[in-house]
Amino acid sequence: MAKDTIYKSPEGEEVLTNIYDRQLESLNIEYDSGMIKTRFGHTHVISTGNKKGRPVVIFHGGNSTNPYNLKAFLHLQKKFRIYAPDTIGHPGRSAQRVLSSRDNSYGEWAADVIGGIGLKQVGCIGVSYGGGILARLAAVRPEYIEKAAFIVPSGIANNSLLSIIVKLGLPMIRYRMFPCKGNLVKAVRPMLQTGDIDEDTLEMVEAVFKHVDVKAEMPRNALRYELSQFNAPVMVIAAGRDVLFPGRKVLKSAEEIFVNLEKPVLLDESSHMYYNCKSDRNKVNRFLEEFFN
Repeated sequence: MAKDTIYKSPEGEEVLTNIYDRQLESLNIEYDSGMIKTRFGHTHVISTGNKKGRPVVIFHGGNSTNPYNLKAFLHLQKKFRIYAPDTIGHPGRSAQRVLSSRDNSYGEWAADVIGGIGLKQVGCIGVSYGGGILARLAAVRPEYIEKAAFIVPSGIANNSLLSIIVKLGLPMIRYRMFPCKGNLVKAVRPMLQTGDIDEDTLEMVEAVFKHVDVKAEMPRNALRYELSQFNAPVMVIAAGRDVLFPGRKVLKSAEEIFVNLEKPVLLDESSHMYYNCKSDRNKVNRFLEEFFN
């Protein structure tokens, strides 16, 4: 049964909405904001970048906001027209209906979004949870995808449950039991094993922990037979120190399920939140421009 809301209270929804608005304005970009009807509910889409450029749709990470994710890809706006939908059932301005991560619902939702934008075929980027959404889209509507870039993606290969519990789950439980900034940093640290954790990240993670029914379940991993009709070029960028989706394991599985894998990339020393490290972010930016050009 689908839930009616992802928030624990109306006050919590207001907190996340205010953070969303501040994040969007802090991008300091020209953008259009619109709603698209899908079979699962309304979807908010941010459009920005070169109106004459090739279109690219970006599916953001789970339990986080679209503007927070979008700031890592603003380099694309000079050459490309970017369409960034708020994932349904996650913090943002789309419908709050929570879809199943075990079936093709998110792929069907993504297809409705692309059709609603008015695109027939488009380059797609899926980040973290968004990678699993992109994999579901490739399974149900492969003809919609011109090129696909999966970045630290779900939906391909996961770390062991025990490893995730020990490295990520226990620090999160400690923070929930004893909420303070020190424990919050320790809860986020496994996702960003080196470098500083910026205040914007801490603010968003804290708000999600407090006010959102966090979804721990990731999209199920794609199988080769599901992608038998998917023949668009694929790039997979994985992080060697990713606590959720270990880079080498991801790339090995990607080689098995994508017959059209053109560019496997391992950021050997990177962690899941690679974008908080400037050098890693610049590498990914360069790979994306080369791939979509």
